[in-house]
Amino acid sequence: MRIILFDPVVGGHHIEYASYLIRYLVEQEDEITFVTWKSDELLNSLSTRKIPVIIKYVVPNSEIKFGGNILKRSWQLAQGINYCFNLAAAQRADIVHHLYLERSELPLYFRVVKSKYCSWKLFATLFWPYFIHEPDEKVELFKRFYHSLNRWTLGQLLREGKLNGLFVHTDRIRDKLFNLYSGDSLRQSIFVIPDPVEPLPQISQKFAIDRLGLLQQKPIILFFGGLRWDKGLDILLKALQLIENEVYILIAGKPAEITETDVMQYRQSLKKPGYLVMRLEHIPDEDVANYFSAVDAVVLPYRRSFKGTSGVLQHATASGKPVIATNVGEIGSIVRENNLGIVVEPESPESLAGGIKQFLAQPSKWREQVKSRAIQYAKANHWRKMATGVRKVYLSKIKE
Repeated sequence: MRIILFDPVVGGHHIEYASYLIRYLVEQEDEITFVTWKSDELLNSLSTRKIPVIIKYVVPNSEIKFGGNILKRSWQLAQGINYCFNLAAAQRADIVHHLYLERSELPLYFRVVKSKYCSWKLFATLFWPYFIHEPDEKVELFKRFYHSLNRWTLGQLLREGKLNGLFVHTDRIRDKLFNLYSGDSLRQSIFVIPDPVEPLPQISQKFAIDRLGLLQQKPIILFFGGLRWDKGLDILLKALQLIENEVYILIAGKPAEITETDVMQYRQSLKKPGYLVMRLEHIPDEDVANYFSAVDAVVLPYRRSFKGTSGVLQHATASGKPVIATNVGEIGSIVRENNLGIVVEPESPESLAGGIKQFLAQPSKWREQVKSRAIQYAKANHWRKMATGVRKVYLSKIKE
């Protein structure tokens, strides 16, 4: 098969996720073209793995970053989707797969309507149903309208058969979409695939601590990933002011909405600032296993607006570490159902501090209890199972 995969973003979990699918499809001798917004050093991970994939850029040799306000982002997405469709026509592609559908529904719909004939099958992956709001969720009026418009547009893409398949990562997300959209034919176009986990190298905690230059006298809890607002690092920092236990909090990730200055200001307000260890930078792939191996637990203080699964949670399970997570999106349910750690109320420094104290009261017990269950969960969600499921759907839709 000739397959075009599109994701305008390569940061965070994006390129890692794409690489899982690309690696498997290449093994099946499919011809893969990966399309993204512009060149980025993060794409080096594909060449490092010696994966034979063609990489195309919507705006080659450009300094224009992807993203911004709704209008700018929508225009950029329209450019990217248009590029993919033109490329698919030129390559006579069998599949076009948008790997991150969120907020792309409108430009995708308009481009599909504009195309009189598409010889390829069109797929998309929806990581989280951002347009479904809880009754007590605070969403500003314009954003609520924008989300409802995208929600309706996705329904039209499915009802009209313009989107041949929509992939989601949990039964709960699928069921939420079923409640939104009626019709048997529409429901047959939504597929649940595992949120992929890649096994991490087995590294001793002592080796990882030494490798990263950390201290080992006290338990270490890890916050990992970009310092985005929805990931709630500021809530964690406020919670630390309520914790008297001696514990190292390791922050490993690149500043975003929460800046290094913000973190430093919180750090100075702590009674023991030295217990907040900062590695505020992009963490290379080769160091990820060391960070998760070095720590005793992983904290996910995410806000209510975080409605999906989590790559950080998947890394934690692959390393057998307990998590302290807020009850948001799919994360709270996954942690509870698989007994992976402690679940606390979101957006509450007091509740988060309570969860951390609960772990620190018996850290060895939590590590021992969670390890086998976490690794079992990781094996059940191995990235090959995700990729196998996706390709199986591709083939079934091509045969229709």
